[in-house]
Amino acid sequence: MTASATEIWRPFHDDPLFTAELLVEPDAPHERVLAYLERVALARRAPLHVATAFNAVHFGFGPDGSGYRGELLDPELFFRLDVETETVPEVGVFVRVERGGHTLWAEVVGQFGAHHGVDVDGWVPPELPGTSGWNDPAQAGEARAILDFEAFGIGLNHRDRAELERQRRRGTVLDARGHVLGTAPVAAQPPGTGWYADWLLTSAKPLLLSGPLGGLLTDPHDDGALADALEAALTTIGSLLTRSAILRRWGPYATPADRFAERLASPDALGGDDLGEIVRIVTRPAGEPRYTGVWPLLEARVHLGETPDLLSYAGAVEAVVHANLAIDGEAARLGGLDVRIDDPWQAGGVWRSAPYPARGEESIEDDVLLEHLDNTLTVFTVALRATHIDNGVLPLPTSAMKLFPHQNMIIDLFHEGEPLDDAMRVQEVVLKDNRLTGIAWPFGFYPGIKVTVAAARGARRVALSTTLLDAPLPYGDDYRWATDEKVFAAALGLTEAATPTPASGRSVKPGRGVDPLGRFIVNALRRHGEAGPFGARQLIGPQLMTALFGPDLVNPVLLWQVIHTCEDLVEAGKLTCEPVADRTAPDVFVWWPDGTGAPRIPDQARRPGGLAGQVKEHWVPPGMRQLPDGFRASEQAKANYAKYIRGLHGPHAPVELRPGFTFVRGHRRGDDPGPVWLDATSD
Repeated sequence: MTASATEIWRPFHDDPLFTAELLVEPDAPHERVLAYLERVALARRAPLHVATAFNAVHFGFGPDGSGYRGELLDPELFFRLDVETETVPEVGVFVRVERGGHTLWAEVVGQFGAHHGVDVDGWVPPELPGTSGWNDPAQAGEARAILDFEAFGIGLNHRDRAELERQRRRGTVLDARGHVLGTAPVAAQPPGTGWYADWLLTSAKPLLLSGPLGGLLTDPHDDGALADALEAALTTIGSLLTRSAILRRWGPYATPADRFAERLASPDALGGDDLGEIVRIVTRPAGEPRYTGVWPLLEARVHLGETPDLLSYAGAVEAVVHANLAIDGEAARLGGLDVRIDDPWQAGGVWRSAPYPARGEESIEDDVLLEHLDNTLTVFTVALRATHIDNGVLPLPTSAMKLFPHQNMIIDLFHEGEPLDDAMRVQEVVLKDNRLTGIAWPFGFYPGIKVTVAAARGARRVALSTTLLDAPLPYGDDYRWATDEKVFAAALGLTEAATPTPASGRSVKPGRGVDPLGRFIVNALRRHGEAGPFGARQLIGPQLMTALFGPDLVNPVLLWQVIHTCEDLVEAGKLTCEPVADRTAPDVFVWWPDGTGAPRIPDQARRPGGLAGQVKEHWVPPGMRQLPDGFRASEQAKANYAKYIRGLHGPHAPVELRPGFTFVRGHRRGDDPGPVWLDATSD
């Protein structure tokens, strides 16, 4: 399996690959971008993360593995790592490792949790998994950042290698494997790109503006538009990594499928035999749930000082990704044992292994559909049995139990198709023995009715909802809400369930939001939204989060999940987003009954991040080009470069062109950009 035969982009030789289409056409094929990323993935030692893939396209990583052109990047804008640094940088950040008068450049290509509570044999305390520390830094403990010191050129000189070895021995900035340990960063977005994006938009903003993204915006100094454009580009590039036929995804990372297959077939260290043993340790039977971290299992098989050390420097990321892929592949084939990833970040991945519950009347696992599960939020659907309704209980799957910190809980029930009074809608209940008790279920509930539940970590309020079918069930008009046919037929004493009437299919759009959360957002708007014209209801993201999970919860990750889900609903035509003149104010999301009164939104306004009118379409952004041998930059190119740099960075910015390069001004595709180089021998 090889990369696409599409002509591969060459940074600084060809026109920029980073074009307006990446920002406004997220679902387009982008064949050249994908072919380039595949070639880079094959050339690099570490798997591509969404952030490093963005760096490659935006800053120009040599597809032959030659790396970034350091002379075109300002190292003063890199994140500084020295003995006083406490925060571990996020993946994608360019860093400069400093000790005395020696400086090394690198790119962060991986980051994992390194909590002190994870044992050397991989055992993880039950209370730790599911909390990556993005809401509670103390819970996360330390983090491990993995650096690629060859990102700025093939190979290191003798002096650089000696300095790396010296730092590994001393353990001041780097540990013995060449990694950086420190405090996990806390970002206001889900883990993966949030802290990295903040770095690009703040301290490293000149780097971002000097690249093609700044040249594509009508106003590169509009911070809101710049943030929207960066988010749109990261989303598009992430979806391209998923679409690749030759790459395997694990979370935000993508690794060549052939390289993973080669490791499985290899008899060497961390090859098929070692990975097989790691899989057996993670999936061995146990009487109760057990949590196992991947990184300690890898370290147990590669001892410090071995040659080669497959866990030193950038190679550690590939080892972690391959181990998780191996476990995931085996988990899908297991019977009688529930093995799933509980925390993809902590300890390089924490896996939960537990036996499936015995089948029986009270087996919740038989009647639950887990629709979404992450470190912050779970959404699941439960088919209620007669005993649940009679006894006023809601059984909970094991995966949800760790989210609830309180014994006294509140449920907010939305029963579609039947209005409920306040006493029935909002109820105080008690968490006891894997179930919520003391619930007064509405009179119309019946065995088999499906109740969908949204629960957030640390929230006292739990949202419940039923779904009305487009057509009644075959058992009569009284049973028109979604039901589990098997459970309902058993309650009626039927030997077989009648063929159910299919409900209308729900469109599931892959994106940044949580699709199963959409129904709760619509319910919250209908019930709690501020009244608008034509029966519209509107709220901003923080208000929606309060309506769903209560006023006491402070969780930036969950807030972004709610906002991104709202944006997905807007793109799907289920909600609208009211424009806000003040870009610092939160967006207002609006629900319209039956679509009446909803404004018609032009297609341009539906672009990711609200970029309509902010992007120069069909535009080749300005940028540097490498000169052919024997040529020099024209005087016009020098003048254009000086004007461009002063416009971006102010009148006192240095405007000298780098030796060996010229400048091509921004122009509409197909137009002549003007003379950019001259024959150096003609002087």
